[in-house]
Parts: sequence; C-alpha cells; structure tokens
Amino acid sequence: MSLNRSSLLLLVAVSLPLTPVIASAQSTDRSKLVNQIEELRNQIKQKEGQLLAVSDQDKAAYSEFLSQPDTGICRLMPREDFDGKLLVRGGGAYYSFTKKSSSYDSYPQIGLERNEFLTSFAGADYGYITDLGDVPIEALTAEYPAVRDLAAFTTPNAEPDARIEQRKSGQGLSVGNHVYKRGAGAAVGHSYVLRSVIYDNSDTLVAVRVVKQDDDGSLILLWRILNRFPSPQLLRGDTR
Repeated sequence: MSLNRSSLLLLVAVSLPLTPVIASAQSTDRSKLVNQIEELRNQIKQKEGQLLAVSDQDKAAYSEFLSQPDTGICRLMPREDFDGKLLVRGGGAYYSFTKKSSSYDSYPQIGLERNEFLTSFAGADYGYITDLGDVPIEALTAEYPAVRDLAAFTTPNAEPDARIEQRKSGQGLSVGNHVYKRGAGAAVGHSYVLRSVIYDNSDTLVAVRVVKQDDDGSLILLWRILNRFPSPQLLRGDTR
C-alpha cells in the first residue's frame, strides 16, 4: 500500500508542471485558428469583390455614358442563389446608387430576386418601378413621360400616409401609359425608371438599363441618378 501511494504521489508531482504547458499550447493553437480564420475572411472578401465587380471590357463598352455625371454600372446577383453564400449581406443582390455599394446594409434602392427587380425592403420605406422596354437610357430625361410621372409624386412624412403609399406600390398604380409597382420583371435590353423612398436616408429617382446577363444569372446594369429629392423624415404616429 505504501509503495502504491508513493507511486501515485510521484505521478501527480510529475504531471502538475505539465498542466500550464498543455493549456499554453491549446491557447496558442486557438490563437492560430483565429488568425487563420481572419486570413480566410480577407481572402473571401477579395474573391467576392472580384465576383461582384463589372469587367473592364463592360466598363469600356459604355465609357462614354459612364463619363457623364451621376452615372454608373453595377452587377446584381440573383438573391435566391447567392444570399447566405457570400459574406456581403444580401449576397450581392442589392445595390445602392447613392452609396455605390452592393451591401443590403447600405440602404439599397434596387434588388434582384427570381428575375424581378424590387425597390423597397424595410420599415415604412417604399418604391415604384416601371418597365419601359427597349428605350435607350440616354432618352430617359426629365421630359420623358414616365420620369415626369415619378418626379411628380409627393413623398409623405406621416407614417400612416407612408403606409398607404406602401400598399399602393404593392398593388400597382396606373399613371398615363405605365403601371408603377414595387417590382418589375427583369429583362436584358430593357430600361426602367424607379423612385425609391428610404425614410431618414434618401429619396431618389433613377434610370436603369439591363445591358447583359452572365452565366451565373447576374445582371449588369447601367444607371443614372435623375434626381435627388430632400431626404424624407418619417413622423411616426398619426401626425396629420
């Protein structure tokens, strides 16, 4: 019994100094894992940037248009295929013309889902868009009827009125020869005009033309901001 007890005490004495070493090794391994994860995230962000970017060839093809003020070119990914696969929120299916960002967190004015463009996404925000068919984007000036119609809309500040506009955008509103709704089917070679109202952020009138669709289903859009209205402030409750 005495020998067994002595052996046990010796084993404990030998093991104790090893405990901090093992803990230190585990800590070092976890630190390496954190660094490796951060490196992988940076690599993924770089790859995502390449995935969402418009090719130099496409930019060159529209260089004359893009040299004008308030114009740009962007890519929209189909949300049903890429949301959750990319680090960028929304999977690159959204775009903010005012912030030139593909993140849902950047208050986007347009989104792409199941071959449809959408224009409003949260809270009391709302928007209208209409498909103009094969009309050159250069023709969409302040005098164009559909542009003039959307420019004439008055943005309400009271929340109850904003909710009414929201419902109208879902049901569709006929003005002149066009129907304005929250969404419109996306088609290559077609141009669109949209009005996006994002409370406490922006109220923007934009012309868009779909110039290309790539093999992954993403669309290349030319765009021009036609008007920036004063940023609407939402007055919550019935303040009319």
